[in-house]
Amino acid sequence: MKRIVRLVCVPAFVILLLSGCARESGKETPSPSVSLTALQYEIDNIAVDFSSMWYYRQIEQQTGVHVDFTEIKDSEWSSSVSLAFARGKMPDMILRGSLDVEEYGVSQGLLLPLDEYLTEENLSEGVVKIEDLTPIKADDRIYIWQGDMSRLAVDAVTLPANSGFSGCYVYLHNCLDNILGSKAGIELRLLTNDIITKQGYPEPTGQAKITPGFNLPSKYII
Repeated sequence: MKRIVRLVCVPAFVILLLSGCARESGKETPSPSVSLTALQYEIDNIAVDFSSMWYYRQIEQQTGVHVDFTEIKDSEWSSSVSLAFARGKMPDMILRGSLDVEEYGVSQGLLLPLDEYLTEENLSEGVVKIEDLTPIKADDRIYIWQGDMSRLAVDAVTLPANSGFSGCYVYLHNCLDNILGSKAGIELRLLTNDIITKQGYPEPTGQAKITPGFNLPSKYII
């Protein structure tokens, strides 16, 4: 039996990968240099102009990335998506709605699993192992290294999270929380959200949780 799953491509995450980092405040907003296409799921009898939404306009202003939306009603969703795959004219993003991932991703190889993509991207930047570093003279258990923490193949890296474990509240901010969170993958945010939900209160200052490293070279994230 074919496996049907819910496919949710988060536009802010895709745009973050393209833009690299947030623009510094006070600088002139660039004109759009990148344009993405998106199939947007829409409930029947409800019309929404996604292009005019504040959320997407703010992202475009800060990144120079423009999104062209094609809204598709619920009753037409399956046939429209299937037609797009059949024609080979795929959008950059498919937002919400159901999709036969096993057919298009496994059988036809038209979809790339996000985990494999992130792992490949992270490895392409080069992995730094403990054997590549030199300990300090005063204590051979201590190493000082300056660089991108997401490249470290160690037991654990520390993520400076907020008390909600929900990522930086300044979207597209070029901070370590956003960088590690994006490179680890969406599984990290889903797990930390589950942790806080079950805990029932924000994480107190000075305390921490540990999670798998997911797509990072490190084994764990603290």
